[in-house]
Amino acid sequence: MGYQSEAELENKLIEKLKTQGYERVLINFREQLNKFNKKALDEKPLTDKEFERVLNILNGKSVLQSAIKLREKIDFDREDGTKIYLKLLSENAEDN
Repeated sequence: MGYQSEAELENKLIEKLKTQGYERVLINFREQLNKFNKKALDEKPLTDKEFERVLNILNGKSVLQSAIKLREKIDFDREDGTKIYLKLLSENAEDN
């Protein structure tokens, strides 16, 4: 296997995810979620399973319920047993 830049690897991953039904918005949401919670996550991004659990918390809700949930902090248990509070949106509206 030859050298692959991080950007090339990311683009290939994004394309693969798109073929599996993921949209760019989910990928961006995950990036922002990790960014907004960098300190709470102890600079360890959410794992795939953890991100899936976050999405499950948001899925199946009405627009109103989702809007409320997005503004709350989520009590969240990491795979390693750490308990944290996740912010789904930045407190600075310009970052969202």
